[in-house]
Amino acid sequence: MLHARALLALLLVLWLSACGSSSEATDAAPADVPATDTSGDQGAADAEPAADVPDTPAETANETTAEPVEPLADVAEEPDLPLEELPADVLIPLSVELHVDAAACAPSAPGVGIYRVSLAWTTSIAATSSVEVALNDFTASFQVPVTEEPTTDHALPLEFTAFHFGQVPKVGDVILVRVHAEAPAGQLGASEPISVAVSAAVRACLYPYDSECSDNAQVLCRVMPPVCAAPLVLAAFEGCYHCVFAATCTCDDGDPAECPAAPPECGEGLVMAVQAGCFACVDPVTCAPPAE
Repeated sequence: MLHARALLALLLVLWLSACGSSSEATDAAPADVPATDTSGDQGAADAEPAADVPDTPAETANETTAEPVEPLADVAEEPDLPLEELPADVLIPLSVELHVDAAACAPSAPGVGIYRVSLAWTTSIAATSSVEVALNDFTASFQVPVTEEPTTDHALPLEFTAFHFGQVPKVGDVILVRVHAEAPAGQLGASEPISVAVSAAVRACLYPYDSECSDNAQVLCRVMPPVCAAPLVLAAFEGCYHCVFAATCTCDDGDPAECPAAPPECGEGLVMAVQAGCFACVDPVTCAPPAE
């Protein structure tokens, strides 16, 4: 009986101890819950003011701080503003369209070869021009100035000779032509090059000398070509013009000397030739005897 009471007393103590622990745990729980709820409430508090912010804050800021920008195009629309005073970035571009109206050998003095190319071109705005001419490529070219007031329609009968190219054009070469233009406000433009093929006819026009007796080199002397009376032909060799007999390319007519006369001593500026079967002193350019 005594043992039973002691056992009951022990169970009571254990029960009371367990109840005390549960009570402490229950009392501590309310302190933790508000901490969690407070954190949640604070997040909600942070989110609620965001609803009062305008939907487009960036647009509102731009409307109040951005300054209006006037387009550059308005400057070009000023009717009284001279073209020369417009900013460079609103100047009208300058373009050039070139074409050939005609090309042919031009009438000229005997022995002077002139080839004429009739050019016409338009510019997108009023401008002055110059013409560039070259043989085969533009590494070595020459400029032909055009005397004109600024305009949009241009024309030029371009004439040139073999002297212009630094060498005699041969069949198969190409003569290149292009136009450069400049507007009063400073814009520059250039046309696409056009080409003129050097055919046998163009070659004969530019180098009108006997093909068998000429050396195909440029004529460097600055004298007018002589007038060669038939059967003499005009040839170009040793840098100048010469009248020669086509059979010999000299002042000899090709017939042997049959006269009994001894060869003469020719004076300064004359050469000895065999003509009409006898000796003669003649001018080395015209192959004619000196005028008496």
